[in-house]
Amino acid sequence: MIIKQTRVKVGGAQKLVAHITNTAQNDAVMILKGHLGIPADGDLIAEMHNRTYGNRHVIISPQVTLTRVQLDFVLTLIFQELNVADVSSDAYLLIQHNKIRHDHKTNAPHFHLVINETTSVGDQLEQSMSYVTNEKIARLCELKFNHKLTKGRHNYAVVKSLEEEKRLDEAKALRALLEGPPAFAAYSSQQLRKAERYNVNLPRIYYLVKNISDQDLFMDRLAILEAEQGLAFQLSADHRQLLILKNGQTIADIFKFIEEKELIHAIISKLQSRQPGI
Repeated sequence: MIIKQTRVKVGGAQKLVAHITNTAQNDAVMILKGHLGIPADGDLIAEMHNRTYGNRHVIISPQVTLTRVQLDFVLTLIFQELNVADVSSDAYLLIQHNKIRHDHKTNAPHFHLVINETTSVGDQLEQSMSYVTNEKIARLCELKFNHKLTKGRHNYAVVKSLEEEKRLDEAKALRALLEGPPAFAAYSSQQLRKAERYNVNLPRIYYLVKNISDQDLFMDRLAILEAEQGLAFQLSADHRQLLILKNGQTIADIFKFIEEKELIHAIISKLQSRQPGI
């Protein structure tokens, strides 16, 4: 399971609602709890208290389809960690998205949760260590549901946090994740949002090149992406990155998507003699 959270600035409610209700990129969009006016309420309340952020946007992305009981368990953990005061069904917005994932391995629905950042009396949601909190919630849910454990980027901090909370059984169960290097994120949520604004399908690019071990096949895939999504690719000045460009905007570094790191050196050698644009 992957859980991500972002704070949405005041004035961003309309764009947030447009994003999470977008039917073009999903087979189905369903409101499970709350109503579409909740994000706008968050902006108004934040303005009343002179706050910068109006809403918290949490993405819940399981690899296995959740039952309603399991989903409620996930929500309960999120509310506890964020110190949500009002957990009544009309105090937050929960939307379910159904679509086939880009890895073609699962069609488990994912969820978008929107909570007002500030309460009517001025209290705010918990803001510290959000990345660790996200992974802790996800790992606890995987343990509870007997799902495969996902190796995150903050394994040590998660185990330490659980030990400090005297949740020793859970900490012990997660200790295997401390072996080897932490997981590496190919792209950030901010890069994904920017890609969507420029109509770039970043997950498709990732799954199209991640397992490639042949430089000629890699170049063929770049040509496909150029024609398919109107992209350009350019080596950075230090030749350490191969930038994905759309309308002159840098979207991400495609080298981060490649698992076979030796291939990167071969690609750089092949491209160094070419012009910046490929």
